[in-house]
Amino acid sequence: ILAAAALLGHALTKLRIPVQMVELVTHYGLSQTGFLLAVMLVVFVLGMFLETISIILITTPVVLPVLAALHINPIWYGILLTINLELALITPPVGMNLFAIKAITRAPIGEIILGVAPYVALLVAGLALVLGLLLWGLGEISGLVQERQGQRQAAVASVAQSLAGAQTLLGPVVHMACTEEWQTREGRDGVVTA
Repeated sequence: ILAAAALLGHALTKLRIPVQMVELVTHYGLSQTGFLLAVMLVVFVLGMFLETISIILITTPVVLPVLAALHINPIWYGILLTINLELALITPPVGMNLFAIKAITRAPIGEIILGVAPYVALLVAGLALVLGLLLWGLGEISGLVQERQGQRQAAVASVAQSLAGAQTLLGPVVHMACTEEWQTREGRDGVVTA
């Protein structure tokens, strides 16, 4: 699995698939919310048919550059991915934990699927809650960043205006002090040093 994943990652890099994904997302102006919802839906569908390690190894090389381009923290993405993969382990048709439970309890698979339905609902609710917290946090952070940038620009403009006023007032004084220092050095050392 790891060798095939390394080969797939190399092929994706050579074909520039991650770069094309970043360009596609930025070209269509896909928001952080839209991207995360799309990826979580794809992972959920893949989880119905593939094993969790395979999903991680297939999606990570493509998704990581887009996360960086959209300024989404990979740790938060990892938390969402983990919850979604846990959900994949108990959803039919290939939910690996369903078959483990069947082997242990010898109960019919239909009964097991009905038994895990509340847990599927809880995991979906947990995934929605974490995704909501992440998106709220991203919105709060981007709002704070914009506010800080506005404050920084105002402070820079204020400092520049103050410096311009100070230069007008202090320009002759600074020039005179520098000239006196220069003359003092020249007289002491006999050589002008820069």
